[in-house]
Parts: sequence; C-alpha cells; structure tokens
Amino acid sequence: MFGRYQQVNWQERDGLPQNTVLAVATTRDGYLWVGTYEGAARFDGVRFTLFNPSTTTGIRFNLDFNTAFERPARPHGMESK
Repeated sequence: MFGRYQQVNWQERDGLPQNTVLAVATTRDGYLWVGTYEGAARFDGVRFTLFNPSTTTGIRFNLDFNTAFERPARPHGMESK
C-alpha cells in the first residue's frame, strides 16, 4: 500500500524559510502553506514563496500565520459536514 506514495522532505535549501515547521494548512485554491519561526511560505507544488515582514506588507512579525490562511484546514477525512 505505501509503495504508491512518495515521501518528500523539504528544507531551507528547497525554499522553506526555516526547517522547523510549526503549522501546515491548505487553502481552497490548492496551495499548501507552512508556518515557521522565520515566516510563512506558500507551496504551489513546485516552489515556495516566502511571506515575512521584510517581503510582505501587513505581516507584522514572523509568527503572524493567521494573516496568510483563509481558514484552518482539517486533515483528510475530518472535514465538517
């Protein structure tokens, strides 16, 4: 069963702002968002785009993840009905 899946480990060298991920969410438009101590990053399936106080107006500090997410995502199978 697990042979059909691929495990990928992204790090700073792949575009994450920092290697410790504190939050993960998906948005309705299909992006994967990750929050780290150094800011949030949006993943489009190919590359990360960094959002932090020095790159994005409106983010006051690196741990301001809520401004990046539309609403918290729930793990697959736990969606509200």
